[in-house]
Amino acid sequence: MRRQMLTAWCLLLVTCWLPVASAGWTSSWSYTLDEGYITTTPQTDGEHIFLRSSGFWMGEERPFVVALDKSGEEQWRHTNPNATQHDMSPLLVVKKTSGDCGDAGPSLIVGWSDGRLERLAPSNGTVMWSVSTDVNVWGITGALAMDDDHVVVPTRHGLVRVCLNDGQVNLSVTTGLGWRNGVTVVDDGFWQGDENGGLWFVDRNGSAELRWNASGHLRHAPLVVGDFLLLHVQHTANTSIMAFNFSSNESHFVAASGPSPAIPIKTSFGAVFGDGHHLTTVRCDATCWVEDRVNATTNGAMSTYRDRSIWYPINTESGGWGTVSLTSNGTFGDVNTLSTAVDTYGTAAPLFTGGRMYLGNDAGVLVEFVDYQPPSEPFVYEPTATIGGLALALGMIGTAVLARRSSIDWGWRGLSAIGLVLALVMLPDVVTQWTKEAPVVPGPVTEWNETWPDAWRDGHVFILEFEDRTLVEGGNRGVMTVEELTRLATRELDVPIEVQTTTLGPYLTAFDGVEALGWEYFVNGERVPLSMADAMLESPSIVHWRLA
Repeated sequence: MRRQMLTAWCLLLVTCWLPVASAGWTSSWSYTLDEGYITTTPQTDGEHIFLRSSGFWMGEERPFVVALDKSGEEQWRHTNPNATQHDMSPLLVVKKTSGDCGDAGPSLIVGWSDGRLERLAPSNGTVMWSVSTDVNVWGITGALAMDDDHVVVPTRHGLVRVCLNDGQVNLSVTTGLGWRNGVTVVDDGFWQGDENGGLWFVDRNGSAELRWNASGHLRHAPLVVGDFLLLHVQHTANTSIMAFNFSSNESHFVAASGPSPAIPIKTSFGAVFGDGHHLTTVRCDATCWVEDRVNATTNGAMSTYRDRSIWYPINTESGGWGTVSLTSNGTFGDVNTLSTAVDTYGTAAPLFTGGRMYLGNDAGVLVEFVDYQPPSEPFVYEPTATIGGLALALGMIGTAVLARRSSIDWGWRGLSAIGLVLALVMLPDVVTQWTKEAPVVPGPVTEWNETWPDAWRDGHVFILEFEDRTLVEGGNRGVMTVEELTRLATRELDVPIEVQTTTLGPYLTAFDGVEALGWEYFVNGERVPLSMADAMLESPSIVHWRLA
C-alpha cells in the first residue's frame, strides 16, 4: 500500500509540471457598408462604434460616417456630398475639452478628402461646425491630433489649428505637399513630414522651419521616443527607418526594411514599424536601434492590445489579421493569423474596447469579436529550468523504481528530498502567482483633478509626491504595469529612480535620491499589495507615489 502511494505521488508531481492552453476570440455580429471600403480603424466613445467609408466616388454615392450601437444596429449616418476621393484620415473621438477658447462637449472630428473639417455630435451626427482647408486633388488625408482645447489638422500644404469649441482657425501654416502625413504635438509646437521627405517644425507662433530632409516620402506622424523622432521613410522599392535627434538636429540610420510601410505605433519601450516584409521593434537611448524583427506583411494601421501583442491587417487578396505577442522589452513571439469568413484586402487596424475587438476590411464589413483571453508571453528557453525539470523528473522516476523494488524507506527519503528542492525552486513563482491573483486595479478613475489638461483623460496619470513638492505627468498610453508607467513618467519628468531586484520583483528605493523610510504607491486611491511589475493597469488610472 505504501509502495503504491509513493508511486502515485511521483506521477502526480510529474503531471503538475505540464502547461495549460488558453482560449481565443468568438465572433458576435457583423455590419456591412452599403458602398465603399473600411480603410481606417473604427473608433468608439464607449456607447457607439464609429466607421467611415472610403472609395473613389463617381456615381451618386458619396462617403459617409456611420454610428452603430453595441449590438451592431445603425444609429445615424452623415454624408459628405462633395467628397469624391478616398478618405484616409482616421476619425478622432474627443470626450470634452476646456481652455482659453471655451468649453467643448463630446465630439467626433472628421477630416474629409475635399478639405473639409467637421465637428459632429457623437450622439446623433449633428454638424456642430465646419471649416474648409487647402485642397490640391486631395484635402485632409493624415491623422488629426489634439492640442489641449484645439485640434491640429494636416492640410494638403501644411497644418491648421482649430478651436474645438467654435471652429475658429487661430493658426494656419504652409510647409510642404503632404499625403497621409499626420501631425505630432509637442510642448513647444508641432512636427510634420511631407511628400518630399521634408521634416518640418512649426512653433506656436506659426513660424515653420525645415529641420531635415529624409530623401523619401514621410507619410505618418513622427513618433517621439526620448530625444528622437522616429520616421519610416518610403522610397521607390524599399524603406528606411530613421531617427532624428530634435535637440541636436542630427539624424542617423536605424535599419533598411521592406516596401509599402504601415503606420508605425509608439509603445512603452519605443516603437513598432511594419511594411511588406517585416515587423520591427525599435528602442532608443543615446541612439536608436532595432531590438527585434519578424517576417510579416502589412501596410495599413496597426494596434496593440494591452501592450502585450501587435495586431495588423494583412493587405492581400486572402486577407486576415496578423498578431504577434510582444514582451515589455520589445522582443516578439510567434506570428499568428486570425482568419474570418469575410477575409480580403484590408488596411484598418483592429479596435479593442471593453473586452471586444472590431475588425473592418476593404469589403466594407465590420465584425465584432468577444471573449478574448490575453496572449501569454513568448516562450523563452531557460536552460537552468529545463535541466532542473529533467533532473527532477529522473529523480522521481528513480524514487518510484526504489519503491517498486521494496526499498520503501529509501524511496520516501528520496521523495522528501525532491519535495524540498521543488519547494525551494518554486517559491518565487508561487509568491508571484499569489500576488497576481489578488485584486489589482479598480475600474473607473475616481480622483480626476479638473485642473489637469483634458487631453490626459484617456491615459494614465502619474503623481509623485515629495515632502516639499508634487510632480504630475499624464496622458500616458500603451503602458501595462505600474512599473512601466513609473519608468516612462519619471523619464518625462527628468526624475532619476533607483530600483533593486528582489525575489518578489523590482523594489523602488528612491526617487531623485530621496529614500527616507521607503516609498509606497496607490492606484485610484487604493494601496496595492503587489510588486510594481505585477500591478496591471487595464484602464486609465491614477498612480500616486508617496513616502511611506
